[in-house]
Amino acid sequence: MDIRFHTALMIGATGMLRAALDAVALRSERVLAVSRHAGLSLRHRSVSQGDGMAPIVPLDLDWQQPDSFMTGIEAAIEGTRLDLVVIWMHGSGQDALRRLLRLLAARPDCLVVHVLSSAAGDAAAFRAALSREAGGPVLCRYRTVKLGAIMNGLSFDRWLTHEEISGGVIRAILTAEDVVVGSVPASG
Repeated sequence: MDIRFHTALMIGATGMLRAALDAVALRSERVLAVSRHAGLSLRHRSVSQGDGMAPIVPLDLDWQQPDSFMTGIEAAIEGTRLDLVVIWMHGSGQDALRRLLRLLAARPDCLVVHVLSSAAGDAAAFRAALSREAGGPVLCRYRTVKLGAIMNGLSFDRWLTHEEISGGVIRAILTAEDVVVGSVPASG
């Protein structure tokens, strides 16, 4: 199945999620890439005519400045058919994240893939919080990618590679299901 997106919004995808950003660009008409230094991060991206990749529009926005972050996001997606959003935001952006999810919850044709660190809560808790934040029904399809580690039996072996993390995000996009990458210790 060839999944296509009109417009994809990729937040925090210019670093470790770069392979996911490129994979989404192959399936989209337009990609908005958001990070503090998106323009600088994407400056050397080599794209040749006819490579099949959508234009990636860098948006230099900082989620630690929630008002300007949301103003920039809202302006970028206004009047756009936004059908995919990938979010990788650190804990320092919780206010911006809540506001962003509230905005996205009302978009019925949008798949939201939220990347969570191994220390984050489970997917059900984030889904419940989204419902509370939206103040009504959640119309978007909200999925999570929980990041773990590679284990050797019961002991830690190594952290995930960028390719493994991007692979998990791509899998969540293609299947529209929650994904766990690596092993996540049971909380107790």
